Amino acid sequence: MAGRISQQVEQALRQAEGDQTLAQKLLLKAALADEELLRELVAPYLKGITAQAVLAAGAGATPLPPSKARAAMKPAEKYNPMRASALSAAPVTPRPAASSRHVSTLKLLAAAYQAKRGEKV
Repeated sequence: MAGRISQQVEQALRQAEGDQTLAQKLLLKAALADEELLRELVAPYLKGITAQAVLAAGAGATPLPPSKARAAMKPAEKYNPMRASALSAAPVTPRPAASSRHVSTLKLLAAAYQAKRGEKV
């Protein structure tokens, strides 16, 4: 198992002429084309992957359907991390306004820092 993976990694590095980012993309393409290679690559991390899926399900998040998950794994012409995270991330909610207590605490800390430095308060 590990021998085949190391052969594929070495082949990808040779094709990429030592460029690790390009080698990763080549290895990902090879893994998507060869299901057995993909299984061998994922096997050591399967417990963590399943644990994350269970945690996400427990938190109310829904995992991607297999077709969208596979589409998200396919490398585009140029990798865009913002697009990849947008496929699985929950919508971003706006930050709540700071409470008056929080604001006053920050002002007190700023005043104490200025007093310590000898600045005008």
